[in-house]
Parts: sequence; C-alpha cells; structure tokens
Amino acid sequence: MTKLLVIGQPAAADPNAIQELVANKVANGRMIVARCGRPDELPAIVEGVSRAEGPIDTLELFDHGGPGVLKMGSATLFRSDARPDTRLEGFEIARRIAPFLTSNAQIRLVGCHTAGLAADEREALVLGQEGRYLLLKLALELGAHRIVSGTIQATDDDNFDRSGFIGDTAYLYSSLAALDYPPPDETRRDNSIAELLKDYCAMTPDSIGCKRMAATSRRRRSESRS
Repeated sequence: MTKLLVIGQPAAADPNAIQELVANKVANGRMIVARCGRPDELPAIVEGVSRAEGPIDTLELFDHGGPGVLKMGSATLFRSDARPDTRLEGFEIARRIAPFLTSNAQIRLVGCHTAGLAADEREALVLGQEGRYLLLKLALELGAHRIVSGTIQATDDDNFDRSGFIGDTAYLYSSLAALDYPPPDETRRDNSIAELLKDYCAMTPDSIGCKRMAATSRRRRSESRS
C-alpha cells in the first residue's frame, strides 16, 4: 500500500507558514511526502510516486482551504459552488491523477473547512453545501470506488504526526456520508441533486445512502402501479 501526502509550497519562503510546520511534523515518517508549488504539478507528482512505489491507496492533500475549496501552492486545486449541476473546478487534474490511484483509494482534502461551513455559520460541525458537492463531484471525476473526504473544522500542524493526518473522525466527512446529507428523500424534488446522487450511487451501490435511494425508488414504483 502506498500512502502519499502532498503539501502546498508557498511562493515566499516562511519557516512559520502552516505548510512548513506540517512538513516538519511528517518528516521521516511512514507516508511519502511531496511538496507542490501549483496545481498543475500534482499529476506528475502522483504519477512519479505511483510508478516508483505502486498505485496510491491513500492520498492526502494539504494547503489552505475553505468551504468547497482547496488550494495547492499558488492557486486553487479543487473548488465547487453550492450547486449540483456545475462542473468541478480542477476536474482535469482529478482525471489526470485517477489512473495512479487504486480503485478504492481514499483521497483526503485536509485543509481547513474543505467540507465545512462558512465562517459565520461554524457553530455547528456539519457539512456545508459547497463542501458536499466538492466531495461528490471530485469522487465522480476520480471514478471507480474512490472515496473523497473533507474537513469540517480548522486543521493545523497538531493534526499531523509522522503517519500523516491524525484528526479525529469528527474532522472528516466523506463523499459516502454526503449521500445522506440531506437524506435522499429530501432531495428528490431537485432533479440536479437527484442526478448527481444517482451517478455516484452507480459507483458505490452498497453505501447506506444508495440502498435507501434504491428502496425509495422501488416503493414509488410499487405505489405507482397500485
């Protein structure tokens, strides 16, 4: 199994930058660590590690983040808005790294609040809509049975050790969990959301959310025939 942590490289050197503090925490640890100065460098990094060490089953990406967005070095790596029918910013990069991941790889966007709420809403540790669609859209672009997770709290170097990201599970929200938020029964009125969830369920048919959607669909067909 190959585990890779990619940390953004700020354009201006600063030993106190959060990226440098995290890099120091994970140095000489159990994960392979790489630095990335801009988003278009990421595919070559992932490919190089995969060819040298084997397909990557855990990919952690760390830099500054926010609701539905993760930077990498000098620019935005991935971003989603709060709509299910818009294209993921950075989808080309997602497709370029996908061949070098295992079919069930875990991809973790461990910058601050990547799956969380805007600053004025953060009293509740819940999934934000931008974050929800970031997880689902990125998982769809990566394909296979890959699961994308994002954070719902701020992260700093205390959330890392030589094994990589060690934040409590309360920090992470997965693309599978995003299927249940809000529950599929509540989203059926929005065709765009329904289509997005349907596409993801085609990849992950055994998830709880997908089983619930399938049961709801069967119930409706039965009701329509009666």
